Amino acid sequence: MWYRLLQNLSSGELEQAIMHICKTTKDFYPGTNVVALILETVEVQKKEKRTRALQAKNEVAKKEEEERRMLIREEYKKDPEKFASARKVQQLASGIGRKM
Repeated sequence: MWYRLLQNLSSGELEQAIMHICKTTKDFYPGTNVVALILETVEVQKKEKRTRALQAKNEVAKKEEEERRMLIREEYKKDPEKFASARKVQQLASGIGRKM
């Protein structure tokens, strides 16, 4: 019966969940639903993994934005007038083709 309830889990997910339960659960009682405990642990671990991936993606995006801003600052420091002119051209070009 347990096999049928847990067969949709990969061996890695199952192993990680069981290792986590063994490390954190002190007592098992006769009424403990071990399969539900394993499935719940797998879900929590999946959510944590997705959260870490999203945080890593956000960190990369933040770093890229900081680098882009630094390049803009350096460009401005080199020649403020040229920078201002280039920005005006960009703004005008971005408005081309828009409906009013």
